[in-house]
Amino acid sequence: MKETIDSVPFERPPLDRVNLALGWGIFLFTLVIYTLTRSATVPFWDCGEFIACSYTLGVPHPPGTPLFVLIGRVFSMIPGFIVGDISARVNWLSGVCSAGAAMVGYFVLARLITAWKSDTYTPQRLSVFPRLAVYAGSVAGALFLAFSDTNWGNAVEAEVYGAAMFLLMTLIWLSLVWYERRQDHRSDKYLIALSYIAILSLGIHMTTFLAMFPIFFMALLASPRLRRDWRFWITGICLALVVGSVETFLLPTTIWLLAATCGHYWPHIRRGWVAVPLACILVGGFWSLNIGEWWPMYLMGYAASLVLFVVFRIMHEQRSWMLAHLIILAGLTGYTVQGYIPLRTAHDPVLDMNDPETWQTFKGFLERKQYGQESMFERALTRRGEWANQFGQHRRMGFWGFFDQQYGYNDTAFLPFFVLGLFGLAAAVRNKWKQGLTVFLILLLSSVGLIWYMNFADGTRYNPSRQDAYLEVRDRDYFFTPAFMLFGLAMGLGVASLVGFLGKSIEEARVARPLRYAALGLGGALALLPLKTLAVNYHPNDKSNDYIPWDYAYNILQTADENAVLFTNGDNDTFPVWCLQQVYGIRPDVKVTNLSLINTQWYIKQLKNKLGVPISFSDEQIDRLAHVMTPEGEIYRLQDRMIDDIITTNRWNLPVNFAVTVPESNRRYQGEGLDDHLKMIGMGFRVVPETGKDMVDTTLMHEKFWNVFQFRSIKDPDLYQTESDRRLITNYASGFLFIADAKRKAGDLAGAVREARKAMEVLPDEWQPYVYLAQLAVDLRSTETLETLMEKALASRADMAQVVPNVYYSYERLDRRTLGQGMLRRVLEVYPHNEKAFKTLISSYHEERNYDTLIAALREWVRQNPADTQSARMLFDLEAQLSTTDLDDTAGDSTPRKEDLPGDTN
Repeated sequence: MKETIDSVPFERPPLDRVNLALGWGIFLFTLVIYTLTRSATVPFWDCGEFIACSYTLGVPHPPGTPLFVLIGRVFSMIPGFIVGDISARVNWLSGVCSAGAAMVGYFVLARLITAWKSDTYTPQRLSVFPRLAVYAGSVAGALFLAFSDTNWGNAVEAEVYGAAMFLLMTLIWLSLVWYERRQDHRSDKYLIALSYIAILSLGIHMTTFLAMFPIFFMALLASPRLRRDWRFWITGICLALVVGSVETFLLPTTIWLLAATCGHYWPHIRRGWVAVPLACILVGGFWSLNIGEWWPMYLMGYAASLVLFVVFRIMHEQRSWMLAHLIILAGLTGYTVQGYIPLRTAHDPVLDMNDPETWQTFKGFLERKQYGQESMFERALTRRGEWANQFGQHRRMGFWGFFDQQYGYNDTAFLPFFVLGLFGLAAAVRNKWKQGLTVFLILLLSSVGLIWYMNFADGTRYNPSRQDAYLEVRDRDYFFTPAFMLFGLAMGLGVASLVGFLGKSIEEARVARPLRYAALGLGGALALLPLKTLAVNYHPNDKSNDYIPWDYAYNILQTADENAVLFTNGDNDTFPVWCLQQVYGIRPDVKVTNLSLINTQWYIKQLKNKLGVPISFSDEQIDRLAHVMTPEGEIYRLQDRMIDDIITTNRWNLPVNFAVTVPESNRRYQGEGLDDHLKMIGMGFRVVPETGKDMVDTTLMHEKFWNVFQFRSIKDPDLYQTESDRRLITNYASGFLFIADAKRKAGDLAGAVREARKAMEVLPDEWQPYVYLAQLAVDLRSTETLETLMEKALASRADMAQVVPNVYYSYERLDRRTLGQGMLRRVLEVYPHNEKAFKTLISSYHEERNYDTLIAALREWVRQNPADTQSARMLFDLEAQLSTTDLDDTAGDSTPRKEDLPGDTN
């Protein structure tokens, strides 16, 4: 019996060429900006791994991002005459996708805002001000989205978030198109496309799937047919299970797929075609029993549905079953992208994280078991940080701290724009509540929902037994990218509301034509608000000349001895190194051994079987390795045990090196610190049989730091250096000074000065060389050295709080206090707000009982720094005291005490 479905054909509106041109203009404009600011080569963090895996078709860390790797491989093959650097090609993938997200964001806003005034969704049919509201609001929101700080940072490097956000915007746009055409039975194709893209997007990042819960809710609200259809409910629930474990998703979904397939093709099934699903189930059952794994059952169930679909196509007379069948089939088709992982890992690529060749390891890989057996949902139930810190401005993980800095209008200047966004969301819900509520719920899930779900650690609830809840190792703003982008759209909605309100007021007031034109100009100018976002965020996100990560990885590799086992510590001393080895072919002989990953059995086996790292355990023994508790109650980590085993098994056959980034706590052998057996050879140490303190191969170090290592971009004043950049660059300064100090200890003061000056030349913004040279100046009895280095320091971005007091104390040790005071006054001329120079200066004057000069210095400081009420009060008290004190009285009881001076004078 045929189902009767009411259908109102959707009349396609005429093309709005202005709207189309603005949308594509947004794409081209943002793409140009992203291309101009794209990372020149491999960045830090996960990017090096993603680039290497894209180039070699490897398997990156769980859950694998197979779709990103496949698309990244295509971008890596861009001809060299277009983009010369391979890493830059993969970086560009994020730029193209992020520009696409901005364009789709524009069209999302255009549909939402147009719907406020017209049920035909055609801006060109609107009057002047409503039409301006559509264009101005959509442009503003798309540009706020595009140039929000976190999204822009993702757009210039090989990360998954640019591609994920393009798919997220596409899902929202498709849902709006479906809503417009929901009364036309042909609109079901958008629901099928939504299912496919949503599940496919898991091959990039799971964040995208967040949009599907509000979209499903909107579909139920908007369509009585779907709301009454129990099949649609079951289909939606099955697809939602994808956020859980693999079998929790695949088992019920496959069963429902077969049921929906049979319902869709029931006339054919009852005529004998039931043999197809039955045969597939039997084959899958025998196959599963033979290998002891469930995946053949899922595969054959999918195959049965696909075969019947190919044979019979679509049977419109079975509409409800047809929709359930095609939605679930499309979703599982999108899920097949995960098949890349076991297929590729079976070929043993060099980068093969977790080695997920079996069904059990593949499930564990997708479920991120490497990061703990506890699911993310379970972890969210036990807070790893204070709510105030997770929602507030806590370092590295506080949501508002990131949110406040997104759009270039920071701190108190952001509050009007925050209100503008809230106003836009309210207008969206008030005018078209179903679509507006959908956008609001997606924003809520990607902000408040993710704060709860991700449960970032603030360091206040560290659990040593679980090695958990330490402070996050890096800024976690990128997880909230959807929220920042959607709030950018919300501000665009606010702009549209303001323009609409302005237009309504002008129309009602019947103002003169010049005022009307002025109002139109003002409305159009509101679309330019994101230009400040672009201007403010350009510098921090311009990575077009950033070679720091590439050079850092290169220098680590050039440090390593030939065929060395090189122990590294974390992401930034490992992933870029992998990229240089696999993509650029630099030093593939080095056996990089990451001490974080070596706590897993699969990685130990890869080190042994693929890289030839000397390990005594068999594969079966490795599978049984784990952390153990020592009799003293300390945890004997797997990484400690493996360092012991590698060094013992090696028997000095291969060089063993540690990168300088490996902390002393990880440089241990058989429970004892290794530092007395480490000789520094560059950006790392060599394990040696002899014993000594602070051993340095001075000749080798000098050769590498002067003639081999690369230090590009470090001196570039236009390059924004992140916290990670600055922390790692500090290791270069330490290396130069290790050489200098070794020469000083050997009596070669001139050589020590040359090394320190070279460090100052290469690293003009690092304070350590200036401080070391200031100390050497005392040995050389040279005030000229102090004067020279101070002038260079003043011309740099070095931390003057470190440099100034050390240089001054060197003057004092040379009995040149007056010259030192002159230096401090010079610093205050250049930096009138330098608190350290000021405190050092007035402390010096106080020790000399030079109160007239002390008061003069205080007066000048208070004039330049009127907000320093403590110093102002001290000046008042000091003048009052000295006005009643005989300065020649040496009893001292009435004179100011040093501890009364403002602040820390040490």
